[in-house]
Amino acid sequence: KEGFELNAVWSDFTSWRRIYERYYNESAEGEALCEPTERLCQSLGAALAPLFKLSATKILFIPHGFFHLMPLHAAKQGDTYLFESKACLYLPAWSLGLPATAPNGAPKPNGKALFSYFAPGDEAHSSFKTLFNSWPKDSKRDICISSAGPQDVWNYLPQKKQTNSQDKEIPSPELLCFLCHGLGNRGNPYRSCLLLKKDLFHLDLRYQLPQIPGTQVILAACESDMAPTRRSMIDEHLSISTAFLQKGASYVYGNIWRVYPALQKQLIEKIMSNSNQKPYEVLQGFQRALSNNNVAAYYLAPFRVLGCPKDIILKNNSEE
Repeated sequence: KEGFELNAVWSDFTSWRRIYERYYNESAEGEALCEPTERLCQSLGAALAPLFKLSATKILFIPHGFFHLMPLHAAKQGDTYLFESKACLYLPAWSLGLPATAPNGAPKPNGKALFSYFAPGDEAHSSFKTLFNSWPKDSKRDICISSAGPQDVWNYLPQKKQTNSQDKEIPSPELLCFLCHGLGNRGNPYRSCLLLKKDLFHLDLRYQLPQIPGTQVILAACESDMAPTRRSMIDEHLSISTAFLQKGASYVYGNIWRVYPALQKQLIEKIMSNSNQKPYEVLQGFQRALSNNNVAAYYLAPFRVLGCPKDIILKNNSEE
């Protein structure tokens, strides 16, 4: 039975974190973090070496301790990432393993919604115009709001107290996408937020977000899946992503650190054009393509998908 050697991983992560905080949101951020991220990924590759030997093609990570903070899918040996041969999915805790089910008679998920906000003059806004213009309009529940605030979200989603008349019930969306800046709070994760026209905090989601069984969520925002670094809270994996998972979302795309808008746009477009694939398979293809184009680990590693175990277990394969 092989174990994991974690000392080098923790050392490289703490070094990475200091540099991340030092260069946060500065022009030299990417350049400063490329080498430390590569070193972290190589350390993960050494620690998780047994996973590279598995014949299984899919892995479900249920992290413990500081592994909640790590891009485990981007563990690297030489020039090879783990995600190149294994599609990876994360589950923050076993208690989230059973997805929420809709009440009998509830309408099926319907509609694709994009909520976005970038301040006037933000160069990111202009780069997303083509995405806004091409957003689906096949259903009355398909909407795209490019200057959205939290109230727009609450008005769109199902209400907690449903009426008895089914024809008045608001269905959960098939796809719920947030495209905006994000800000994680490493000390108090309930203050992590999506920077819409008015900030949408993790705490707001916990108390106001209704059940959304079967909805796929894309959090195209920086630090949307960042867990707290405080040891007393770390194993709870309190992130914006888990708030949606706790409300019944089937899959949630999130980011464990800062991401670049151009890559967010590419990923959303890939998800939209590959709706027949599982989200973790779409992300695997996206990250493979970035790796093949020699994109540095710092830029490709933060993306990951949270979801439920039943969706990656293959029959007749005991290793999965």
